[in-house]
Amino acid sequence: MKLTDVCIERPVFAWMLMAATILFGVVAFTRIGISQFPDVDFPTINVSVAWEGAAPEVIENDIVEVLEEALVQVEGVRNINSVSRQGSASITLELDIERDVDLALQDAATKVSQAQRRLPRDIDPPVVSKSNPEDQPILWITLTGPFPRQVLADYMRYRVRERLQTVPNVGEIMQGGAIERNVRIWLDASRLDEKGLTVVDVIGALQREHVELPAGRLETSGREV
Repeated sequence: MKLTDVCIERPVFAWMLMAATILFGVVAFTRIGISQFPDVDFPTINVSVAWEGAAPEVIENDIVEVLEEALVQVEGVRNINSVSRQGSASITLELDIERDVDLALQDAATKVSQAQRRLPRDIDPPVVSKSNPEDQPILWITLTGPFPRQVLADYMRYRVRERLQTVPNVGEIMQGGAIERNVRIWLDASRLDEKGLTVVDVIGALQREHVELPAGRLETSGREV
């Protein structure tokens, strides 16, 4: 006997069944969990690495290819994308949807650690992290004016950035487009021969003499340094 036959022959039973279904739906709707901003683990892992002053081609050959060769062994990897820039590179791993992101993150960190011995010694340690849309910038500020690029960068770093850091609920401020100050030293080969020195000796002397230590705070003219 079909359900339609039962409903026709027993209308009371049909009405009771429909009422029970509606009641069950109302109860389920009132108790279902709703979150406007739920915590979701996206099946994506990012690996970022920095090498000060290196060209994109050098980073691609000496860093990205080595890391990609190691990361392709991570279980559950579906696709690998990489971007090489001046002084930095980023690698994105797309995982299968059923793959546990935390376990994949540990596996990726292990592979990167094993491959680090094959990377250049003077690079910063690669950073392995999960992709989180909440970490993306929500506001971009562009500074322009009839001034040298370094002047604008210093104004942004020491004036605008310091004020933005005092705004409530500001988590992180990233600054880009500025070239860090540096000192270039040209060596005279003949003078080095006279002194019996090599380039390595000069580099070692600079590393010994250049020391950066915390020195406290200095308050002057209403400013704190």
